Amino acid sequence: MPGGTLGASRTVSTTPVATSVAATITARSAGAQVRATLVVQGVSYQLSPSSRLTVAPGESQQVRVLLSRVAQGDGVSFTLASDNPRLSLPASLQIPAGQDRGSFTITAASRSAPGIDRARVSVTAGADLPQTIDVDLPGVDLRSVSAEPSVTAGNPINGSVSLW
Repeated sequence: MPGGTLGASRTVSTTPVATSVAATITARSAGAQVRATLVVQGVSYQLSPSSRLTVAPGESQQVRVLLSRVAQGDGVSFTLASDNPRLSLPASLQIPAGQDRGSFTITAASRSAPGIDRARVSVTAGADLPQTIDVDLPGVDLRSVSAEPSVTAGNPINGSVSLW
């Protein structure tokens, strides 16, 4: 500060953050020191669906990421991952500045085994803890079998088998 003045202003620049971050600003003069805490507000987010979904073999489902407010600056970046190789999804999602939502598609590979396999999809913004969605991945299961109720020996019978 110039001599004889009692105050001065400075502009402090910030960058977008996924979660709120505290920063300490320190001013020193003639051996005295004053500190102030600046909290840079982050953007929280929710996933939709928020907990569990089912993706049939060869099918896709869309997952939406909803921000608590419009993205600022360079937008908000997310890292996407799955713990099951049968589930494919992009490695990242970018919600640009001025937007408050984005989406990505998850696709289940075909599967010939019966039963249900499971996967967990994680969505992470910056250094935040990930949010997760559990995904059921059904295999080929016998859904139903039907046939004519009676047949005379030696004659053909019509029927159907339904798989999932």
